[in-house]
Order: sequence, then C-alpha cells, then structure tokens
Amino acid sequence: MIISVDYDETYTHDKILWDSFIKQAKMRGHTVLCVTARCELYGDGVEVKEDLEHLVDGIYFTCGAPKEKFMLDMGICVQVWIEDQPSSVVGRVYVNEWCEEFNKFS
Repeated sequence: MIISVDYDETYTHDKILWDSFIKQAKMRGHTVLCVTARCELYGDGVEVKEDLEHLVDGIYFTCGAPKEKFMLDMGICVQVWIEDQPSSVVGRVYVNEWCEEFNKFS
C-alpha cells in the first residue's frame, strides 16, 4: 500500500504519533510518502526534509497543485491519504468552504 502523510497541520500536529505510525507502516511493508502543498523554492522545504527525510520513502512538494493529480503525473498512485485538508488532494477548495458553512449549523 502507498500511504501519503501530509506535513502541515497533520504531521506537525503530533510528530510523535506520526513518527510511530510511519515506522510501523514501513515495518509492515508499506510505502510511506510525504506529499505537501508547500513549495521547495526559497527554503520552504527545509523543515519538512529535516523532520521526515530519514523516515519516509519520499517527499513531494506540489506548490499548491492538487496532490492526487500531481502524484499521478509522477507515476505514483497513492492509495491512502492522511490529510487535514482533504480538498487539497483533489483540488476542490469549495468543499472546505461548504464544510465550514455546514459545521456552523451542526
């Protein structure tokens, strides 16, 4: 299985939890990637690399592009997305706006 763990507000929210998850997933034979909307330009990727380079099987910087299409264009089909902003996977920002409105009434 190919698993993607987002960086900002996912991995960074509980690094100890995700470090353990990544290690366990890899021990069980899964491929774990970090796919982030950050841009690697101007040092925006330094922190991500420092935290994850030694743990994950690859780090991908989409520069805000929809993550699923970006990865498919790279020839990689991620099967599980661990993501605090699911709309960033498919690139439908309006989903988050709808959720925010919906949650006001829940």
